[in-house]
Amino acid sequence: MRRLRIRDFLLPGETCHHASREVTAEQPVRRHTHDFLEVFWIESGRGIHRLNGAMQRLSAGTLVLIRPSDAHAFHCEKGQPFRVTNIAFPQRAWVAMRARYFPRRKELWDAPPAARQRVLSPSAMTDLRQLAEELASGRRDPAALDRFLLNLRHLLASCEAQANVVMLPEWLSRARREILKNRNFAGGARTFAKLAGRSAEHVARETRRLLGKTPTEIVNDARMTHAAARLAQSSDKITDVALDCGFVNLSHFYRIFRRRFGLTPHAYRARTQWSLRPPEAGAPPPNRATTPTRERLTVRTRHRANSLENCGRV
Repeated sequence: MRRLRIRDFLLPGETCHHASREVTAEQPVRRHTHDFLEVFWIESGRGIHRLNGAMQRLSAGTLVLIRPSDAHAFHCEKGQPFRVTNIAFPQRAWVAMRARYFPRRKELWDAPPAARQRVLSPSAMTDLRQLAEELASGRRDPAALDRFLLNLRHLLASCEAQANVVMLPEWLSRARREILKNRNFAGGARTFAKLAGRSAEHVARETRRLLGKTPTEIVNDARMTHAAARLAQSSDKITDVALDCGFVNLSHFYRIFRRRFGLTPHAYRARTQWSLRPPEAGAPPPNRATTPTRERLTVRTRHRANSLENCGRV
């Protein structure tokens, strides 16, 4: 059985790999494992997926999360081809991201096997394709991968919350998809209403009814996702990050950010950049108060000398 390695797929500077291929009777995907995490979905048609010895019939709109330990393969059913799109990335990228955003929760690839397969609605598939296209056409760097995975998590959570519930109207799905773009969320709730093509009052009423959120909260979710990725992956000034997200009041940006992540932007950057680029093993985190070795020895020597002097006086 073949074992695929992520280093064979990544170009210099890339953190993830995006691919789409047609599976045919003449060209199946044979059983294999890999040293990376993978998310794939069926774009069109239907086919057979063999996962760890079990056979699954998958149809268009099915999404599956694959771990490195999983052995899987794709085959046609009755000779009919189908198309698969997948995104692969190193497991360490997911571990670091999970530690930054939700360290105490089991998410996505940490879930049991049954929870790692979803059937998406046509609207959710449209959103997923948009996210994948943005990732594939961009730099594919750590910040881009963070954005994709956070938006994927949000998309799957939304699908779960809306199971057996009336589907969102197309205008609202479109507005939620478009507001994820930097040029849009910087414009705030007013831009969200324009993207929806409805009056601000109607949009506010429907988002509260269908999503339990105000337009401002939806916009701020997109802003905070972008801000967190910028702080974790760059050395940009916090004021520049806030302005880029559409905040003209820095204290308001701090308040919203702290409400979302429980940390100030400065503390968040220190913690996440430490987790991304740790120094040599055994070295303390950057925020840990330590005294240089020479200074500690000097203080200790002086203390000992003073103690001896005091003993002599007694």
